[in-house]
Amino acid sequence: MTHNEIDLQPIMKSIYDVFAAFDKDQSETLELSELMNLLRACNINVSKSECEVILHEMDSNNDGVMDFGEFMSFLGMIYKIRFSKRTKLKDEFQRKLKSRQSSNKSVLRKVSQNKGPRPSPPPRKSSVVQTSTKTR
Repeated sequence: MTHNEIDLQPIMKSIYDVFAAFDKDQSETLELSELMNLLRACNINVSKSECEVILHEMDSNNDGVMDFGEFMSFLGMIYKIRFSKRTKLKDEFQRKLKSRQSSNKSVLRKVSQNKGPRPSPPPRKSSVVQTSTKTR
C-alpha cells in the first residue's frame, strides 16, 4: 500500500460484523425482524410498516430480504442525506426523493433524519492521507 491509499478492509469488516450480529439465522441476509432489531439498536425507531417500506425500497433483487450489498446501499443513502455538506449534491438527492412516490421515500427520509446518536462522519481526506517524508 502506498502512502496515499486508505485500507478499507477494517472498516468493511466492522460494518459486516454489525450486519452479521443481527443476522440471527445466519442466512447472510436481514429479514424484516432482523432489520427492525438492527435499526432499533441504532436508536432508529420505525414501525413494522415503515420497516417494510425500507426493506421493499432497498431490496434491489426483490427476494424479500436485505443482503449485505443492499445494506451497504442503505447506509450510503443515509450518509448522503445526513452528512452531505455539498448543497448541490444534497439538493439533487432531495429532488430525486421528491420525484418518486413521497409515501415510501418519506419513511427513508425519517430514518436518515433520526434524532438518535449520529455516527461520526469519516475523516476528511486531508487528515487521512499520510505524507511521505524523504530523508537524505
